[in-house]
Amino acid sequence: MDNVPKDVFQDVATRWNSTYDMMSCLLEQRRVVSDIMLDPKLIKKADCELYLENADWNLLSELCSILAPFKSTAEYMCTEKNVSVSEIYPIVSGLVSKRLVESTDDSATAPEVKRLIRDDLMSRYGPTGHVAPTSLPALGALLDPRHKKLTFFTSEQRKKTHAILESRLDDLPLRLPVNPPENCEQTPKRARKLDFIDYGSPDRSEIEDELQMYLCEKSVPDCDPLVWWKEKGSTFLKNFTCSKECSECAGDFRTFRTCVQLCRHTLEQT
Repeated sequence: MDNVPKDVFQDVATRWNSTYDMMSCLLEQRRVVSDIMLDPKLIKKADCELYLENADWNLLSELCSILAPFKSTAEYMCTEKNVSVSEIYPIVSGLVSKRLVESTDDSATAPEVKRLIRDDLMSRYGPTGHVAPTSLPALGALLDPRHKKLTFFTSEQRKKTHAILESRLDDLPLRLPVNPPENCEQTPKRARKLDFIDYGSPDRSEIEDELQMYLCEKSVPDCDPLVWWKEKGSTFLKNFTCSKECSECAGDFRTFRTCVQLCRHTLEQT
């Protein structure tokens, strides 16, 4: 039987996902690692204390499950052709409400790891604070046809974000050139999705102005926002002008590295 050699990953403090990759690789090679650790010809006596018991392997598996969404998120946000600023609050909200919730199946360590990561996300982005609905990521989410319902905000926060966009629309000239949107290179037909983001919300029924007409358009979770605006830009011209400013901004990925560092710090204390 041919054995294909596999690489072993090392945790690096400055490299995203390296903690997850190291633990995932270790779990995959559990049998080989255990056999080596039990072989006195290969392991020094002083290193025998490094042998992992079943409880240690179970903890590694649990931590991998916690960190897996952050690896997916980092890869998703780092692609060059994805609009990123509008995804920040939907992603943070989804992680906090769906992936970092304590479970009855958690070990003694897992809730503390989830709490540390959750607290860091809330502190860094403050999705429930008064600043969040007036921020550029919130405006970007409102102008993203996938997230314009702002389901991750309260009703009061949504009103503030709507007011910010209305203010920007009022500042625009009364007449704008009716040109097709430029620089909207089409990305894959089905954009990659993160399964913890909530896209749904009831549609509004009253159409009052361009903003309300845009909000009453049905949300399209599977669309690429750049392609959507290329098709709809002439219909919602003022909204499209604001969306161009937001879509050119990049998201902040530092939090995912911080979450891994918090996880590493927790492991060192256990």
